[in-house]
Amino acid sequence: MNITRLLKNLFKTELLLSILFLVIPFVLPLTSGVMLNSISEYAYATNSTLFLLLLTFAGYLIVVDGLTDETRRYNIILGALLVGVTLFPVGEFRVLHDAVAILFFLGNSIILTYWSKLVPKWLKISTFIIIGTVVGSFLFGIISLFIAESLGFLMMSIFMFYRYIAEWERIK
Repeated sequence: MNITRLLKNLFKTELLLSILFLVIPFVLPLTSGVMLNSISEYAYATNSTLFLLLLTFAGYLIVVDGLTDETRRYNIILGALLVGVTLFPVGEFRVLHDAVAILFFLGNSIILTYWSKLVPKWLKISTFIIIGTVVGSFLFGIISLFIAESLGFLMMSIFMFYRYIAEWERIK
C-alpha cells in the first residue's frame, strides 16, 4: 500500500467520527473544569466555543458521509439534527433543542441496531441492550442525562470504528 493511499484511509470520515464521539464527553468537562448535567449545557460554559466546534464538526462529517455514500443518505438528516443541537441552545429553545437531540439519538439507535448491514448480530444485540439500559436508567433517574448522552456517543464511536476497520480490511 503506498503512502498516499495509507494517509487517505487514515483520515476517513468513520475514523474522525469515531474519535470525535469518543472524546466529546471527556473534553468538554476537562476544558471547562466542571461536570454539567448535560452535554448541551456546555453551550453556556466557559468552553462554549469548543462545544459548538466539536458538535458542528461531527454533524458536518455525518452529513458528508451521507452525501458521499448513497447507501447512507439517512446520515444527511442525522448530521443536520446534530448541528440543530448547536443551532437551538437548550436555554433559549428548550422544546426544539430536545426534539432534535432526541431525534438524533433515536435515529442513530435505529441505524445501529436495525438498519446497518455491516455490523454483526452480536454488536447489534449489545448495542440494543446498552441503549435500552441507558434509556431505562435515565428515565428512572439512575443516571444523569450527561452519562446517558456520553454512553450514546460511545456506542456511536464503537459503531463508526467498526465500520472504519471493516472498510480498511475491504480495501487492503
